[in-house]
Amino acid sequence: MNTYLTKKWDINLFKDNEHNVEFINNGFYTIPLLNDVEIEDIKNKLIEANIPDIAFFHSHGYLNYALKKKIDILIKQFLTAKINTLLNKKYSLFTGVYILKNPSPKTDMFLHADDSLCEEKNYMPFNIWIPLIDVDIENGTMCLIPGSHQKTCIYRGRTTKDTYIAKNKKLFFKDFLPVIMPKGNALIYHPGCVHFSPPNRSKNPRPVIAAACLPEEATPFLSFEKRSFLSTKSIIKYPIDIEIFYNWNNKDEPKIIPSEIIQLKEK
Repeated sequence: MNTYLTKKWDINLFKDNEHNVEFINNGFYTIPLLNDVEIEDIKNKLIEANIPDIAFFHSHGYLNYALKKKIDILIKQFLTAKINTLLNKKYSLFTGVYILKNPSPKTDMFLHADDSLCEEKNYMPFNIWIPLIDVDIENGTMCLIPGSHQKTCIYRGRTTKDTYIAKNKKLFFKDFLPVIMPKGNALIYHPGCVHFSPPNRSKNPRPVIAAACLPEEATPFLSFEKRSFLSTKSIIKYPIDIEIFYNWNNKDEPKIIPSEIIQLKEK
């Protein structure tokens, strides 16, 4: 099975046709979503959640079940209805996360594409990334590679290796597009779109809320790549729900029975 160039493209997902064109061609678009009152409300609720005082906090990778769940529920309450007003089809927020970059040279994020949480040959997922302050290069905004979502592997996870990204790293660091936008605006992007972010070199923290959005009928899963003693590669798919996701350590294979094993054919 060729794991490249087989993604599903839905040209009518978003109500605004210009957004459909931008998303399919570039892999992302931006739109105003939260007003100042909503931003302050969610900021205050996140303060009440007692976020750890560390240089780079990402709730998805933080090993605290209760905090992960609290943040997830909070972000879903704020975003679910708003996101579905943009769509022609019903989507659900599989997980909501909070990302806080404090001023530090150690807050960069490496070049990557996000995990594929559903079968992308059948469905078109998207992620949403909303800064709670104005963002630019100085405070570590996201930088994307336009069009890269069309060429990344459809099975992406913690142990999967994408030769497309590996072969084009130098080019990507020359041809990226930084997301420079005001607070409350949303970046809506395909999880297969390659991106990175520089460290926060400003004097203030850079808070962001984000979510992974899937069609309601899609079955979520995590992908892990394995290589046999004969050097053949396969993808192991583990079906997950949100409780499994809360308890997952963001690294190892979950201790559940896989739903499918797929022979991997490199491009």
